[in-house]
Amino acid sequence: MKVFQIKLSPSPAQVRAINKQIEEHRNLYNYCLAKKIAAWEGEKKNLSCFDLIKTEIPLAKKNGAVSNHSAMQQTLRRLDKSYNAFFKKNASFPRFKNSDRFRTIDYTYGDGCKIKNGALYLQNVGFVKCLSLRTPEKIKALSVTRSGDDYYVNLTYEYAGD
Repeated sequence: MKVFQIKLSPSPAQVRAINKQIEEHRNLYNYCLAKKIAAWEGEKKNLSCFDLIKTEIPLAKKNGAVSNHSAMQQTLRRLDKSYNAFFKKNASFPRFKNSDRFRTIDYTYGDGCKIKNGALYLQNVGFVKCLSLRTPEKIKALSVTRSGDDYYVNLTYEYAGD
């Protein structure tokens, strides 16, 4: 597997939509981290990723979240991975994320996102222009990242070798 990065050229409305989704994911991450901490401190229970996906994503959708469902699942898997790494003594305890420390949304390719005719389609954002038309074959996943005022898509793809 390899990763290929492409710079995006979103319109001002698309920038607002992407930022709104990043903020939704950040809030979901922080809220679920607080729930995991409270469950551990109160009952010595580790809430699983599946428990949080089952309860918190429908709640977020009910409260008006527009982010893609499977992308929200990826955010909760990311939290679960860092939380479990701490208990395996492989990492420090996960931090609550401020807006400077949470800049990426992960997608499963084809579920709420795709690349078509030199543009990236994101659910509830629309087609965002890409500054490079070169896209690899067999894309497996992608992530959208904000870096300062710039936006990038990182494509994870199957690499057969040269």
